Amino acid sequence: MVDYLLPGSDIMERRTYTRQGALLTLEGGGIAMEVRGDSLYVDAYGHRHPYVADRDLR
Repeated sequence: MVDYLLPGSDIMERRTYTRQGALLTLEGGGIAMEVRGDSLYVDAYGHRHPYVADRDLR
């Protein structure tokens, strides 16, 4: 199970997911997440949202 909050939303959802390598796909479709290095990329409903780790904060 994973809890997530999409950018610009104030509604948290909980879904199960499958993992295939670096790609996480949420049950119910419409949303996939990819982990690359220290960054997370969320593909949701036709938009790609990058969450790139800020190396200055380490």
